[in-house]
Amino acid sequence: MQNIKEKLISTKLKSNGFFVIKNFIKKTDLDNNFLNYLKKKEKFVDGVIHGIDNKFYNKINNKIGRLASNLTSKSLQISNQKFCYFSIKIKKSNNKIPKLIKPFNVNKDPKVLPGGILNWHIDHYTYYFHKDHKNYLICYLPILKPNKNYSNVALIPYNILKKKDVKTYNRIKYRGAVRFRKVEKDTKPWFDLRFKKNTKIGNWYALDDYLDDVNGWKLNLDLEKNKIVPKLGLYDLLIMRADVIHKTNDAITDRIAIRCDILPYKAKHEQSFVGFLNICFKYYFETTKAKYNLKRYIKNYINKFFRYE
Repeated sequence: MQNIKEKLISTKLKSNGFFVIKNFIKKTDLDNNFLNYLKKKEKFVDGVIHGIDNKFYNKINNKIGRLASNLTSKSLQISNQKFCYFSIKIKKSNNKIPKLIKPFNVNKDPKVLPGGILNWHIDHYTYYFHKDHKNYLICYLPILKPNKNYSNVALIPYNILKKKDVKTYNRIKYRGAVRFRKVEKDTKPWFDLRFKKNTKIGNWYALDDYLDDVNGWKLNLDLEKNKIVPKLGLYDLLIMRADVIHKTNDAITDRIAIRCDILPYKAKHEQSFVGFLNICFKYYFETTKAKYNLKRYIKNYINKFFRYE
C-alpha cells in the first residue's frame, strides 16, 4: 500500500511525467572506487556508459527496488527486480558553439553539441528493445556535480505539452525514438532534405526515428521557452516517465550521474546475453529506421564481447 509520499510521486508522474526526490542516497551508499571506475569507462554512441559492474550499486539497487515496489499500480506495471544501470558523463565545456556535420545525413543530427550534451529527445534504444514506454521509468542520480544550478536535465512536463501542443502530446504518448530540433540558418538544408519540402527558420520539428512512413511533424511550441529544469544536488533522484521530452541543459560543470531504468514488468533484461539474443532475433522484424540504429548497438556489443575474451 502506498504511503503519502509515494502517492504524491505517483500523482506527479501521471500529471507532469517527473518527480524529484531529495537526498535519495547517502555518500556511504557508494563504493569509494566508483567514480574513478566510471571516469575510465568509454561512452557508447548514445552518450551512455554501459556495462557497469553490479558490485558498485548494490545499496542503490535496494533503494530503487523498494521505490519501484511502492510505485507499481494498475496503470504502471513496472518490475521491482529488473533494472538496467548506466552512467551519463558530461564534460565541462566553455564552448557553446555546436559543430556542424557535413555532408548531411538525414538519419543523423546535423549538429553535435560540445561536452557530451544530449539534445532534445525521447529515448531510442529503450523503445527499440521493449516497445513499452508506458510502463518504463528512468532515474537520474548525480554522484559528481559541483553545483546544483548547472549540468541538469531539462524537460517538457506533460501538463505544459498538453496545453501548448496537444497534437504532439498525443503522438508521443508511450512512444520513444523521437528527436526534437529547431530549424536554423545553417541546418535548414538538412531539414529540407529530411522533410522533402521548404522548411522555415525558427520552427521546431519532431523527428520520428521509428516509423518508416513518418519523417516527423512541426511542433506548435518552442521547447527552450517552455522547459523546466529541476535543480539536482548530489544524491538527489530525478524520476521520470520514459516518454517525457528531455535533454542535457548545459555543460557548464562536469557531471557524472548514475542512470537506473526500471523496466516493464514483462520485459526481458536486455543487458543479459539472452536479452541480447532476443534483440538480434527481433532485429529482422524491425523498421528500417530501427535497424539503422540497432546495427550500432549489436556491433558494439559483439566488439566488447571479443575484447573481453
